[in-house]
Amino acid sequence: MQPDDELSERRRAARVAGMVYLLVVLSGMFSIAYVPGQVTVRGDAAATLQRVAEHAMLYRWGILAGFICSTAFLLLPLALLRVFAEQDLRLTALMVALAAVSVPIAFANAFHRLDLLALSAAPATLTPPVTAGLAWQAIAGEANGILVSKIFWGLWLIPFGLLVLRSAVIPRTLGVLLVIGGVSYVVDVVCRTLIPEFRAFPIAGFVTMPASLAELSTCGWLLLGPIGSRRA
Repeated sequence: MQPDDELSERRRAARVAGMVYLLVVLSGMFSIAYVPGQVTVRGDAAATLQRVAEHAMLYRWGILAGFICSTAFLLLPLALLRVFAEQDLRLTALMVALAAVSVPIAFANAFHRLDLLALSAAPATLTPPVTAGLAWQAIAGEANGILVSKIFWGLWLIPFGLLVLRSAVIPRTLGVLLVIGGVSYVVDVVCRTLIPEFRAFPIAGFVTMPASLAELSTCGWLLLGPIGSRRA
């Protein structure tokens, strides 16, 4: 393949990866952030269950968005393989593997949301204390599943960032941000696991901000930014 053809192919691959990344970002924000923000009443499982019942269709859309996000996330590293063609095979394999591990966890975690949805329409034979207890289990189970998923949301960004640093396809600054973002996810998981009250700390909501910044910036660059040729 001629250099110009190779560069054109790499740019097309980057745009495809960017579109898949954008789908992950938008569906993930809707499913993981927006919908829970509308229905979750922190510390009150019964009230959360009532809000799920009141916003059942929104909650169903959130579940569907989660399925879309997980499927797109499985495809994303495969799309990125074409962008980083002929790069370190070990890093690319590690990137794909770490991203892929989180997908079955995410799909399994959807059972907790489906359980909560079913409970919101539970028959009257179930007493409020029973439904509240089952709702609490579903809510806690989903939170724990997200915590486990975060490990791999972070780890896959590290080889991804290293691939960026070793190539001329995407600016090296984004590679640095991706690595820092990956580490920030892992730090967040460690803190939330070892410090039970960490979620109440003011800093807790900011720990993974480097990851959000890195992923949004990289997604935007893949979609709209100039794509360089492979570094020799």
